[in-house]
Amino acid sequence: MTFIETVTDDSASDEATKLFAADRARLGYVANYTRLFAQRPNVEEARRQLLVAISQNMDPRRYDELATVAAAHKLRSSYCSLAHGKILSEDHFTPEIVRDLIVDRGAAALDDVDRAVMDLAEKVTDDATTVSQGDIDRLRELGPFGRRNPRRRARGRCPLLRLQDARCAVRRAGFRLRRARTGPASDADRK
Repeated sequence: MTFIETVTDDSASDEATKLFAADRARLGYVANYTRLFAQRPNVEEARRQLLVAISQNMDPRRYDELATVAAAHKLRSSYCSLAHGKILSEDHFTPEIVRDLIVDRGAAALDDVDRAVMDLAEKVTDDATTVSQGDIDRLRELGPFGRRNPRRRARGRCPLLRLQDARCAVRRAGFRLRRARTGPASDADRK
């Protein structure tokens, strides 16, 4: 449950209705964060434009999903960890590998570039001032990245993840990865 009232279909403005329609076309439902940001449709539209601009020319699996999962995990954002973990498990990896990304990254079937991207995203999220030339060189040695800089993705996501957590935007029940989870359910799973 959110701490604030979210926008329902019945109370949506014309602008919010357009955002809802875009979600339904893309996701098949209206995301909880869209209902949250629909109170200020201009802010939601700007948020979406920012994410598109950050993600241009990036590999969606690596930079949209792996970097976001790493940043979300570091921020302890269950909403985004589960949402992007769901995408990874449906489109790119088995649920077991997605679980390992969070529980034991060393056991996850990732290549060196994937690990380096996730490591850097976590470092940027934790304290961007600690990122060194060595971190960037590590990525460059692993492959030609050019303008595809995972720091941009992590930096762009952090304020958005924190805002969603601050407003207690809860995830949809469909984001649960029960098949991939081991051990007892966490408090986040029970919401």
